[in-house]
Amino acid sequence: MSFICLLMLGLQVIQALNYNPGDYQTAGGYPSSSYTHQTTIWEKNGTYKQKNSACVTVLPACVSHLRSFCTNNCLSPSSPAYIQPPTAASSDPQIKSLCAKTEYPDLCLTTIAPFFNGKTDITSVVEMLIKASTEQTKQANATATKMAADPKYADDPKTISGLKGCYEMYDDALDNMQNAMDAIPVHDIGTIETMVSAAITDYGTCDDGFTRQPDPVPDGVSPMMDINENLQNIGSIILAITDLMH
Repeated sequence: MSFICLLMLGLQVIQALNYNPGDYQTAGGYPSSSYTHQTTIWEKNGTYKQKNSACVTVLPACVSHLRSFCTNNCLSPSSPAYIQPPTAASSDPQIKSLCAKTEYPDLCLTTIAPFFNGKTDITSVVEMLIKASTEQTKQANATATKMAADPKYADDPKTISGLKGCYEMYDDALDNMQNAMDAIPVHDIGTIETMVSAAITDYGTCDDGFTRQPDPVPDGVSPMMDINENLQNIGSIILAITDLMH
């Protein structure tokens, strides 16, 4: 449900709750209101009266009314301002078909979903994937920064050094992804592929900072390994779909 719809519904509920006694009518009359649901309530004097809103007394009727209101007044998929919900990406046949051509079809779908704008042409899908990769790289950088500030690593200079190396690699990856994005409007496929490949290398270099000799981090495992693997897999997806632009 769109924000506009929720806002309009909220106003309708407020109007319904802020009624005044003048809105009451005897059982034989109907209030002059756009509301379609009428609730009969018992007054102390024994007279049945009808009130202008079912929302105060009968929740099911209120829900039904609000559903009807939203259906009639909120944006529909045919509206120019309508934004397709993210979950639509996983059910769109064209998106599914493109993702099926990659090594990681499920990851492809979930990566596109938050950035899906309804467009299904190859160029637009590549753009969505690069946007997603950029955002996830920023998150990885934030994670590395937070880890470096963790007191448990205060006496672990090798881990701190590795994390600082990751800062640089993530910054470089962001530059590469931006260069790839800039190459989309001019359909410079070679630059897109080169820049995305460079970003994939950056993620691997981050891990290398923890495992290379001499003096690797104990157990030789990068604390950023899972994050970097995911970023590398997304890069692989971008390359696979970019290849379809030829």
